[in-house]
Formats: sequence, C-alpha cells, structure tokens
Amino acid sequence: MLMRSDFSAQRKAMLAQGPLSDLRELVNRIGAYGSDTVIVEKKDSQKIRYSAEKLCDDVRSLATALAEMGFCGCNIALLGENSYRWIVAFLAITCGLGAAVPLDKELTEDELDELLCKSNAAALFCSSTFFETGLRNKTENSRLRSVFAMDNEADGLLGWDDLLTKGKHLRNQGDHRFEDFCITPESIVAVIFTSGTTGPNKGVLLTHRNLVSNINAVAEYVPVEESTISVLPMNHIYELNCNILPMLYIHTVIYINDRMRNLMRNFRFFKPSMAVVVPLFLESFYNHIWQGLRKDGSDKKTERAIALSNKLLETGIDIRRNLFKDIHAYFGDELKILICGGAPVEPKYVKGLTELGFDIYVGYGLTEAAPIAALNTDTRHYPDTVGTAFFNTDIHIHAPNEDGEGEVWLRGENISPGYYNDTAATIDSFENGWFKTGDIGKMTAAGHLILTGRKKNLIILDNGKNVHPEEIENILRSRIPYIREIVVMESEKEIFGVQQKIIAAVLYVDVSDFEGMSESEIETMARADVMAVNADLPGYKAVSHVLIAQHGFQKTSTSKILRRKVIEEYTVIRERKGEDDA
Repeated sequence: MLMRSDFSAQRKAMLAQGPLSDLRELVNRIGAYGSDTVIVEKKDSQKIRYSAEKLCDDVRSLATALAEMGFCGCNIALLGENSYRWIVAFLAITCGLGAAVPLDKELTEDELDELLCKSNAAALFCSSTFFETGLRNKTENSRLRSVFAMDNEADGLLGWDDLLTKGKHLRNQGDHRFEDFCITPESIVAVIFTSGTTGPNKGVLLTHRNLVSNINAVAEYVPVEESTISVLPMNHIYELNCNILPMLYIHTVIYINDRMRNLMRNFRFFKPSMAVVVPLFLESFYNHIWQGLRKDGSDKKTERAIALSNKLLETGIDIRRNLFKDIHAYFGDELKILICGGAPVEPKYVKGLTELGFDIYVGYGLTEAAPIAALNTDTRHYPDTVGTAFFNTDIHIHAPNEDGEGEVWLRGENISPGYYNDTAATIDSFENGWFKTGDIGKMTAAGHLILTGRKKNLIILDNGKNVHPEEIENILRSRIPYIREIVVMESEKEIFGVQQKIIAAVLYVDVSDFEGMSESEIETMARADVMAVNADLPGYKAVSHVLIAQHGFQKTSTSKILRRKVIEEYTVIRERKGEDDA
C-alpha cells in the first residue's frame, strides 16, 4: 500500500497537469502510475493485485478488439458482479468506442431484456452467472450481435482472454485506433437507467464532459484517503463516478468487496481507509456497534467517553480514534471516511458515527447530475443538511413558498443533456439548461441545502394542505425506534358518506425483535405508538391508517425503497381485507 506522503505527492502531481477532458485521457494518465497497484480483488482468500499498466493495457486491447469487430459507435451493455473486468470493459467502451449501458444485476430477466431492447445494445458483456440462469434464451432472440464473457468462459460466449489476445496482437501490428477514436466533450459516453423507484426506468444520457466534471471536482475538492473499498454496485452512477473513476484518477487503491455477507470480514481483510456507502450502511454500522457495546456491558462507559470527547473537540483536541480504537479495529483499524449518498440519511447516524471517530461526508445527487450536486464535508456542525453546491454546479430553488421551500433545479457541466430516445421526458425535466430534479428543498443562510421531500410524493389533502411524506416518516422513525422501514402515502377513507384523502403508513416491524409477544400484540403496540406521535403533530399531518407489513420492502440495488411497489401492495391488501384505523 502507498504511504500517505507518496499518495499526497502523486495526487498533487496528477492534478498539476490540469483537469481531465475525457475518459481516454483518464486512462492515459492512470498509465503513468506504472507498476503501482490500483485495484485489488479477493479470490480464495488471496489478494489479486492489478497494476496501472495492466489496467491500461487491457483497456486499450479490449477497445481495439471491439473496434475490429465493428462495434465503433455502438451501445454496449454490461451485466455482472463488481470486478476488475467490469471496470476494464466500461473503460474500453467509453474511451471513444461507443456508449456503455450498465445494467442492474438485481433486475428480473424480463426487465433486463426490456432494457437491452430499450437501449438498442449491440453487444453485452455478461457474467456467466446471469447468462446461465436464463438470460441465454432472452439474448438469443434479441438484437444483440454478440455476448461476451466477463468471468469464467461460458458455453456460447466469446472469451475474455481471446478478446484481449486479439486486441494485443492488433496493437503489436501497429493498430493505433484507441488513440484515434473521435471524442468531443459532448460525445455520449453512457446510458444509465434510473432505478425507477416512483415510475418507469429512464435512460439518462451522460457525456464525457458530464463524467469528467464530477471526476475533476472529486479529485480537487474532496478530502479522500489512500485506499477505498467498492461495496455498491458499479452499474450505479454513485459508485461508478464517486468511487471507481475518481479514485483511479488520483491513485486511491480500490479494493473490491466480493460478497455483501463478507463485508465486515473484508473491512478487516483489506483495511481500507474510506468507503462510499448508502444510508442503510450507516444505520447498520451504528446499530451493530451499539448492539455489541450493550452486549458486553460497555455501552455506559462509551457514552461517558463520547461526552468527554465532545468537550475536547470543542477545544480543538481530537482523541476519538484512540478513545474508540476497539470499535475501529472491527473495521480494520484504517477506516476514516464514509461518504454517504444515494438517499436521505438520518442525522442521528451521521452524528453518532462522527462522535465515534469516523468522518462522514453526506452528498446529494442524481444520475442526471453525474451524480454529485451538493456535498457536506462538515457534518459535525451541519448534520441535517446535504451541504453546499458542488464545484461547477448551480442550485436554484424554483418557485419557493413562504417557508423558502421549492423544487430544486440544477445547472452545470455535470448535468445530462436528456434521456435516451425519450423526448417527452427530456422536455418535462429540462428547461433552459436547468434540470428539474423533482426534489423539494430550501437553502439556509449559510448556503446549505436542506431536502424536505419529493415532488412526486407530495400529498395534497382535500383542505389544500401539503404534506411531505418523508417528513412524517422521519418523525415516526425517530420516535418509534423499532420501526425497521416505513412508507407514508396518500389514501382515502369514507367520512360522513364522503370519500376524503387521508395519510396512511405502512410499517415493517421485525417480530424477532420482540420476545414473548405475538404478531397481533406487536401490531396493537405499533398502532398505539403511532397514535401517541399523532398527538404531537398538526391535525392535518396525523396518520389515519396504519398497515403492518409482514416482510421488508422491495428495494433497488442501492437499498432505496421502491415506494410504488409498497403503495401497490398496500392498496391490494387494504382492498382485500381492510385494516383498523390507527
């Protein structure tokens, strides 16, 4: 591993060359690291290291082979687990050859087939795991001209090693197509489909300018460390362009987590100094830490230590990492920074982990912003905001109400030009260079952005009152800690013979958290606790109907709850059997 001084010097030298102009230049600059390790995988409990020169050689060779096969200017899809080869394939496609279409491995075969057709993909790089489990029949009837293996060669797939050998041979014979690919800042480099939490998937178009704008800003302005661990799916723009691409650029070594169930073990195996995560991880880390402290009886001692540490921090003395070294040992001793985004995060977890010695950065972004729009690197003082506008990004609160709340609009070099083959959605979401995010927020006097809800989720009651369901969800979760998951929504109820809009909530409570209580007793308790919270809310914000879910909610691969799925299930269940009011 690089020593900190070496890392800082190499980062400074790379940035001194000026900002990146496109992804091909990114690959060329990475090559300057030579034999230094840039990516590490875990296979059979061994660390498999990949050098900068191997990465760049493989990217150039793969791109050359694909060009020889006639894939210049094509959309090429990627489907597989996080891996070194996934990164190589993405870079080979996007260095001027064509546009990458990263696909979510959590989608069903029918959904994958739909997106392959929707994206007009000419080829697919696929893990044999997915190809052999049913995608084979789909691809045989699709428009795909070729399917390539990304891991072990599968019957019917063109081999990875054969492609690299073909490309190396061509380059040895003087083929310089990689450097001759035509690239402009506005060249489309990727089509990334949104997760569809509230509606159909849309293919977000991203250009070289969009991606390198974010990479340059992360490299220049975000305090990062010498190693990171890749946990989130690489097909998601948040992991791809906040972790993988910018960290390769500044020589932060990337460790690839092999399986989610091995994550905590891999923290100790790799000993990364930072990680990019979603709020669910922060919550899990926090809860796991305190469960362990309560189990061994050291929770009260830790609370006293936190109180002491907080007083010392006020005077500029930071002893958190020494004071809580046993906790840090659980994460491999080296973990310092957790960058959290992808969904709203509760300040409780940010504050709690910060007090234990972790630096938590909270970001706000969207696929259409490639992805960062705002970043908060001072969560100790501003735990309830997503920070200030990111470099080269303008934030505008459109049509604010009397409280300063309005739709968040974004403008900048990072903003997508629109949606793939979807003129109506593009016209609806973009206006005079501004992207209309659909998020509701307000700015503080210090220029920090506070998000309060989603425009599409807004509940407008019959009396004209507006209710942000996210606000009610946060209140209920903070007041009723045993709620694992919650979705607040609009519903209807007949009152005095008239159908009226009401606020409903679906709660997921894990019955295993309560020993000696039946499911009906837990449901009764939960409804009573919601009633108690209602007493402290304005009448129009009170939850009038509660449904207790028997299982966790469906989520995207980055752990966002699929609200539309929960609402659909709530509607079906209520129509089928009905529920008592809260």
